[in-house]
Amino acid sequence: MTSWNNINVGSLFGTQSGIGGMLSDYNTIRSGSYKKLLKSYYGSAEKLSGTSTAKTSNVIDKILEEKRNPQVSAEQTKTNALLDSSVSNLKSSLGTLSKEKSYEDPAEVKSALKNFVTAYNGAIENSKKSTNHAISSNLAAAKEVVEEHADELKEIGISVSKDGKLTLDTKKLENLDTTKVKNLFDTKDALGFGSKLNSRISRASYYTTGSTTAAKNDTNTVLNETKTSAKDLKSSIDAVLAQDLFDKSGDVITSTVKDFIKNYNDTIISAKNSINSGVASNLNSLMSKTNANATELGTIGISVSYDGKLSIDEAKFGDSDSGIAKYVLQNYAKSIQTNASLVNFYASSQSNASTGYNASGAYSPSDLVSNMYNSIG
Repeated sequence: MTSWNNINVGSLFGTQSGIGGMLSDYNTIRSGSYKKLLKSYYGSAEKLSGTSTAKTSNVIDKILEEKRNPQVSAEQTKTNALLDSSVSNLKSSLGTLSKEKSYEDPAEVKSALKNFVTAYNGAIENSKKSTNHAISSNLAAAKEVVEEHADELKEIGISVSKDGKLTLDTKKLENLDTTKVKNLFDTKDALGFGSKLNSRISRASYYTTGSTTAAKNDTNTVLNETKTSAKDLKSSIDAVLAQDLFDKSGDVITSTVKDFIKNYNDTIISAKNSINSGVASNLNSLMSKTNANATELGTIGISVSYDGKLSIDEAKFGDSDSGIAKYVLQNYAKSIQTNASLVNFYASSQSNASTGYNASGAYSPSDLVSNMYNSIG
């Protein structure tokens, strides 16, 4: 049997790297091996120095406590506070720019644009140094949205630099076309700049220290509503994909499709309000696929509105060729089936919140290990 004194204690202090090293570190703490190694190390140190201290166990306990609950420095606390402030200001300026009433006063729009640029740059800069990964991941997604719509922003005098920062052209601001600003920041278009950016900043705002218990309770309600509607949508998709559906009467087919549309729209409405990034990323994919199928769906009387919802012209649907209707509907249903299931999955578990998932819905191993350490009793 290997003696504890012969084990290389260098592994205690971070010589392992990567996910394997972190998981190994976690397992040694949970099994008690970590404490044995520490006792062995400090015991050997005492023998070499010829000293003995009754405080050794206190030192070990402090090291273990730091492993379980790493302390945030005063500088990091300040950075996180600045990030909270920037995100709050950014959310406020977006709120102003998305309200139709704001455009009755051009001066208010110009002021909101200035605040937007300042707050956005502050949020992006502070997120690079922040330990609040939940906010940072959502801001990284917001940055992608901004870069994607750089050409549209340029038209209203906002340029995007290589490092992602924004610059406002003050000369262009003097002769600002407020209609272009209004259209760009409009949140009614589900796949538009305003809607996508507001969604990400709202999620980032949820994780600021000022987030209230009431807001969290509201979020739990949203998740429950999303879970229920997405579950119903899954069942509706299965019904549409049933091989014998189009062998049934026209009334049964129409009723099945109407149920599918209702559950789809209910899912869109509830999931839009979720701060869960797993829900958000799959909702975005689901709506993008719906938009991609809009032309084909239109040929059988199913239309896609500007906010991503579906509606049916029953007369046109009833008159459409059943073979074409089956082909279009079932191909479309198959394309969104996985995303609908994942919306339900992420909404069903609070543990799958955005602290554990990145902007594309992929799991973050570092967050997995952090959660493991935080759960140690």
